[in-house]
Amino acid sequence: MNLTDPRAKRLFAELYELCLEKTPRPGLMVFLSATTDLLVERIRERRRAFELEMDAGYYAAVNAAYEEAFKQYSGKKLLVPMDNWDFVKDPAL
Repeated sequence: MNLTDPRAKRLFAELYELCLEKTPRPGLMVFLSATTDLLVERIRERRRAFELEMDAGYYAAVNAAYEEAFKQYSGKKLLVPMDNWDFVKDPAL
């Protein structure tokens, strides 16, 4: 998503494919899902300078990419909605 140079994208894709061949497939893919609004809110609350500079649209695109990757994953998978869980505000969860 962040690579704009076609050559860099191609090299990254080749490296990804090589790593994919060498990495065992997980027995279960777990996706901790949250709405983009909630993700942006939590990111902003952390107050990390480099994250505050990012446009909320970028986070929406990243979140959509993760959702699509999870949807396309053909192995065993588990979706855990995280909108009602906040381990920072309530560590006892």
